[in-house]
Amino acid sequence: MKNELIMKNQFEVIGYSIEYYIKGKYYGSIKVNKDFGRALGYKGRQTFTTPADIVLDNKKRIKKGTEIVTMMIQLCGKRK
Repeated sequence: MKNELIMKNQFEVIGYSIEYYIKGKYYGSIKVNKDFGRALGYKGRQTFTTPADIVLDNKKRIKKGTEIVTMMIQLCGKRK
């Protein structure tokens, strides 16, 4: 939590990225503009089964019913 405050105070937040992992391996990510109130990084990991197909920014597709792990990462821009 302390590191998140330091990052928000020192750098401009330009968005967030939700990273997708399948069987422990990085598969891709999606950029989002708002914070969903989740903890950032490893502390905010969530495991679930996809309710529908997901198309990632790198054009990879995750099929419905796949078990995935997601992590939200803060994207920082220039220093304030």
